[in-house]
Amino acid sequence: MMIHWSSRSRQAGQVLLLTAFFVFVLFTLALAYFKLVPGELNSALRSRQAVAGEVATQAGFKDATAWLEAQPAVVLTQARLDSDYNDVYQAAPAVLSSNWSYRAKITARPGAPFLYDITSTALFDGRVARESLATVTRTSFARYALFIDTWREDLIYAMKPNAISGPFHTNGFFRLGVPSTGFYESGQTPFVSGPHAYMSQARVTEEGSLNFSGDGSAYYDGTVVGGKPQFNHVATVVPYNAGGGIDSRYRSIIEGGRSNYQVTEHIGFPDSANQLYQQAVKMPEGSPPFALPGEDGFVVPGDSSRVSGGLYIKGDVEIELALSPEGNQIHHLRQAVSENEYTVEEVVNRPIPKFERKWIPPGENITVPEYEEKLVDVTRQQIIGYNEVVVNTMVEVTVGTQLQMVNGITTTVPIKELRPISRVDKVPVYGNVTVSEMQMVPTGNMITIADEGRWVDQPTGEFEDNFVTEFRTISTEEYEANPEAYPGAIPSLSEPRVMSGQVVEVTADGGYQGQGVSAPKGSTVISAYDGNVVVKQGNLNGVTFVDGNITSLKGVSKGALSQADPTQESFVGRYIVANPQAGRKVNLTGDLLQYYAGNDAGLRDPQKPMTLRRGKLSPNGQHAMGLVAHTVRLKPSLSAGIQHLYGAILAGCAEVDANGEPVNDGSGKPIVKGGFGTDQELLAGGGLGEFRLYGGLVEGNADLWNVGGSGMTGELIYDPAVAQALPEFPRATEVVTLRYHDRYASQP
Repeated sequence: MMIHWSSRSRQAGQVLLLTAFFVFVLFTLALAYFKLVPGELNSALRSRQAVAGEVATQAGFKDATAWLEAQPAVVLTQARLDSDYNDVYQAAPAVLSSNWSYRAKITARPGAPFLYDITSTALFDGRVARESLATVTRTSFARYALFIDTWREDLIYAMKPNAISGPFHTNGFFRLGVPSTGFYESGQTPFVSGPHAYMSQARVTEEGSLNFSGDGSAYYDGTVVGGKPQFNHVATVVPYNAGGGIDSRYRSIIEGGRSNYQVTEHIGFPDSANQLYQQAVKMPEGSPPFALPGEDGFVVPGDSSRVSGGLYIKGDVEIELALSPEGNQIHHLRQAVSENEYTVEEVVNRPIPKFERKWIPPGENITVPEYEEKLVDVTRQQIIGYNEVVVNTMVEVTVGTQLQMVNGITTTVPIKELRPISRVDKVPVYGNVTVSEMQMVPTGNMITIADEGRWVDQPTGEFEDNFVTEFRTISTEEYEANPEAYPGAIPSLSEPRVMSGQVVEVTADGGYQGQGVSAPKGSTVISAYDGNVVVKQGNLNGVTFVDGNITSLKGVSKGALSQADPTQESFVGRYIVANPQAGRKVNLTGDLLQYYAGNDAGLRDPQKPMTLRRGKLSPNGQHAMGLVAHTVRLKPSLSAGIQHLYGAILAGCAEVDANGEPVNDGSGKPIVKGGFGTDQELLAGGGLGEFRLYGGLVEGNADLWNVGGSGMTGELIYDPAVAQALPEFPRATEVVTLRYHDRYASQP
């Protein structure tokens, strides 16, 4: 039997097949979504947890950096970090929410001052969920071409092309003098120039600062009203108008224009150079601490055979840095030294001779002139009256004040004029006056008288006791040998004597030959003031600390051999410090040049062997110099021409009270004393010299370089190699991040 399907039956079958297919597809999709949706939900939850964990670790990191910035710019020991910060968070993490909290830890890097590692841990319900690891450091003051903490109100920096090459910052606000002859239209190199150029000021936006319009700086053109210079008062002076900044004018002020003209936070000034002091007086491991010398002189810390630190000098000193023929650094030292001694009071017997009176019998007659008393007329010259005379002359009179701006920082000075005046002077009149006086006058006669005999005192040859109190001086050694013999001894100082000595750092491959000794590389030759010469093992670490004034500093500076390099091939920067905390001063009396013994003819100085050519930047930072003092003064011989200075100079110190806490001004900012300028003798007269500083200048207070054609004019050229090569140079309170890394708790 045959069965025939109709078309209707075939359509029904197709529908069933399609239905089964779609049911299968829908089931598959449902199964997929059943697995996918929870997965996506879990992923979203994990992302939310990750974000929350990052927020928590960031909070810990910011907390730690904020705490560091609130501390003085000194090296913080691990013990201090643990007691003042770490233990707080280890005991009780900071709570952010009901689930999240964080704890942070700061770790000091051994052997790397001002460098710290921060570990911030995020906790979820008390369990570690995430960590951030960061390395931070305090910014170095060597990073500036010019840094001014406090800007005196009477000083204006006169802008000229290429005056400052590199970063320029002030914790106040800029007071800038605009030359009257086409400064904005000159098309020359900007006032602040170079690839690292920027200008930043910190006090513009503070309440109580001057109400400047425009960009917050004060611009002057020399106009004086009522004895005060006027700022922001003419359109030809300011670099902006009602429509905003004038780009071409800002590009005359700073390389890159207005975008490199910024407002920043206050950057704290250091209050000591303790880190450098600790390096200078470093003693061998396990030795007692360095003992400060009791009298003026110099000491190289270490034991009897080896040096371990730098060079410590007590008292005022002249330092000249020189190079031996082999290329070793020589420190020539001169001091007016007073030695300790004692004044003692003693009762001593100074016997006196005995005399007896004897009668001398009459002898022969004596012939003598005869005198008589009589009234004598004597003529003398005396004032007999006065004549009145009218005198016409010129006198200097102050008629006002004006602003002077001559190639650098200037000030308000008096305006004086010569004006005629008449005065009446009394002139004495002299004449001869005859007076009568009683006098003994010779009569012209000779008379003979008889010697009638007389009594005389003649020595007997015997003596009698005579006890007197006397004072005498004895040496310290004599006193200390038997102090009981001098119960009333008073310590005193002898008259100063000029003493000369030197220290040689033997770092050249050829060693050192001189002063009757031969010393190998890696040793130090010490020539004491008494002429004794000693050779010790080891090199100085490059830090010279003077607890006194450096009355003269000049010469060629070479870096110190790195203490961390066993091959004795690498050098590190050198530091010279005149204790800023004690208000000590440095006089720069000549060039301060940098060592160079490379093969580049363009870098070698053709006139001074092993010296970097004047005007060239450092090829590297191995021989950089850092100079730190309370006050630094330019005091060269103006006849010597341009003074070239290589190094980073910090002049100034923040004040602290007896407890070491900063002393603040009325606005809450630390008071900073000291600064950099020209010696008063040069400012008072003697011509106008010029200096160029290759490195950077940081000064507490803006001071005068020149006034009215006397003193010094200067250029400041930032040297990046110097900035990067002075890890011990004083640091700011500002903290910057060098490295940052996040990781989950499950990551290694």
